[in-house]
Amino acid sequence: MHPSGLLFVGLLVVACGVAWTAAGEDAWPAALRELVASERAFARAADEAGIRTAFLAYLAPEGMVFRPRPVPGRPAYEQMPADATALLAWRPVFAETSASGDLGYTTGPWYLKSRRQDPDPSGWGHYVSIWRKGAEGRWTVLLDAGIRHGRADHLLDTVTTAKSGQPAHLGEIPFSGLDAELSRLAAVSGPAAAFRQLASPDLRFYRDRALPVIGRDRSLALLPAAPAAWTWRAEGQAGSADGSLGYSYGILETQTAAGDARPALQHSYLHIWRRGGDGYRLVLDLAVAIPVAPAS
Repeated sequence: MHPSGLLFVGLLVVACGVAWTAAGEDAWPAALRELVASERAFARAADEAGIRTAFLAYLAPEGMVFRPRPVPGRPAYEQMPADATALLAWRPVFAETSASGDLGYTTGPWYLKSRRQDPDPSGWGHYVSIWRKGAEGRWTVLLDAGIRHGRADHLLDTVTTAKSGQPAHLGEIPFSGLDAELSRLAAVSGPAAAFRQLASPDLRFYRDRALPVIGRDRSLALLPAAPAAWTWRAEGQAGSADGSLGYSYGILETQTAAGDARPALQHSYLHIWRRGGDGYRLVLDLAVAIPVAPAS
């Protein structure tokens, strides 16, 4: 979310979402209130107790973080010095839960100060956190990722949300299969056409060094139109108990065309999928470039 050495801010409102003000949060479904409250408590813990302590308190045992590759989160934060003086601050501006209320995600701006007493932040960006509600009723973070971008000071203070997806009775989680279908369509018709077919109209599109883009049509302009060898290889996936919401993550390899002799560029990706009347649609796409290793 705040890849602890990266850290995230900026925001646009989904036109088809519902805007909630702080005064109206009592009208939210219970799971949504709990999710947003957990994210805010997480941020408060980072401010009061420090980054390391907060992440170790809120990461699930199997939680993953992008560094920039997906890695187990708890070992990553256990290695962080307990007396680190950096200040990481963030807040949710968008949240969504499954219809069953056991899985959800939040996203919003972050900023980082290398030292708490510094007058100005040294970095800004946006985070995305996937949360799960356990049997004991506590929400913990299953995956934390984010992007960096320039300063963005005019951010709204409201939280927006989207209507939960439709339940499904699934024999197995299909989300890695959706990534494979996205890869197939990109090779045949181009990444833009693939997203046009599988993405939701309210798609949130996250790329490093740029503010998030909200809306499928706006996002398509940033994707190649020609067929290209873009391959999403899932390394993990999970879904809600009712199948209405799920996510997949792994490595995206991009080449201009199949058979291109140049090495593929690699990115860590996160996909969030919502089930609607027309099946599963991509509601959030995040990709962060993995630096190319220097030639030996």
